[in-house]
Amino acid sequence: MIEPLERSVFFYMHRQFVLLNENLSVASAVKLMQQKKVETIIVTRNEFPNEFPVGIVTDSDILEKVVIKGDDSDLVLLRSIMTSPIITLASNSTVKEAIESMRIHRIKRIPITDSSDKTGKKIIGMILQKTVADSIRNSVIEKTFRSYRVTIREHYKPIFGNVGFIMQFAGILLIVPSLLATFMNELHSATGIYLTVVTTFFVGFVLNIFGEKSPLNLKQASIVVVLSFVLLSLFGSLPYIYVNPFWNNIDYVSLFVNSFLESTSGFTTTGFSTIVHPEDLPASFVFYRSYTLWVGGLSFIYLVMALYYPETKLAAMKNMIGGGILKFRQLLSTITIIFVVYAAIFSILLYTFGSEDIIDSVSVVFATLTSGGFVPISTFLDSENTLQLTIIMIGMIISALPFAFHYGIFSREFKTKKTLE
Repeated sequence: MIEPLERSVFFYMHRQFVLLNENLSVASAVKLMQQKKVETIIVTRNEFPNEFPVGIVTDSDILEKVVIKGDDSDLVLLRSIMTSPIITLASNSTVKEAIESMRIHRIKRIPITDSSDKTGKKIIGMILQKTVADSIRNSVIEKTFRSYRVTIREHYKPIFGNVGFIMQFAGILLIVPSLLATFMNELHSATGIYLTVVTTFFVGFVLNIFGEKSPLNLKQASIVVVLSFVLLSLFGSLPYIYVNPFWNNIDYVSLFVNSFLESTSGFTTTGFSTIVHPEDLPASFVFYRSYTLWVGGLSFIYLVMALYYPETKLAAMKNMIGGGILKFRQLLSTITIIFVVYAAIFSILLYTFGSEDIIDSVSVVFATLTSGGFVPISTFLDSENTLQLTIIMIGMIISALPFAFHYGIFSREFKTKKTLE
């Protein structure tokens, strides 16, 4: 890249000037300047067979040498107020040469002549001190921030773009509990969940604008995973803040911290909860709490990235999910299907053998299969209902097994079935 001082003045010159004969009155010159909207006059002299530049007059010259003195502008000729001899530079001169010439002659503008003209008298433009200063300043700023822009483009734009994609995908998944709340006419709960859906979608949209969905290296992928969990937990806390399932007269700081804890506990399947009596809450809200366990338990973020990226771009992430040498995309998509089937089967079993509410059954199964430990009712587990406890224990054992185990069982059954056919 050419340094600004070494660039040609040709790229910085302008053509806002007018050529006028030295014998023209100042009054007539001013009228022409106003018509053409220029501030500079190149004064010329007739010399057979052509005319050539002999001086320069600016609006400042007219003001100082005519107006302030009170002279009659109709009687004053341009030759009497022009600065002469005229200082020019060829169009192939550098900005550095222009600055040096301005410094030596103490002037703020220099006419530019056509370098291909052998006479050196054909003026084709004008370069101003202000234009040169602005170009150098902009070049310095450009050079200073170029490295930062490269860093953002290469390192952070992929992160923004991928996190944005994950947020939008999460917004789609979170529509499920919001629709359930709407269907059950639990509008207070629905409003809080819709806040999360809209906010997640909006932030994802903004991140997509400033980012780009491109392949990630291991470091970028790690940042995407951490940042996604943080944002999901943050936006997922909005329903808790809106509904306030904790205690009356809670202060704002405690409300935010407890809400953030509940949301984080859900998406990370930790299971901690400060909700003492979940049975007092709307059923759809309790379902939302368990649903976040389900989303987090299925390694949702890894799943989205697996669905989005080609297999060859995900090699660095296999160890993060414990997939080993298995095909990463196939592993996660298969596990998702298997755990959906598990959830359906265990929910039906719990509802059949003990639970009186299908939503409570689904919520408990979500917590069981994701090792979340959250129950929709504090007295949900009946110590005398051994069949119900057995079902839950089986679910907990299944949740403790690695994903590759389920994948292996499914793939063997699939191969056997294919062979028999």
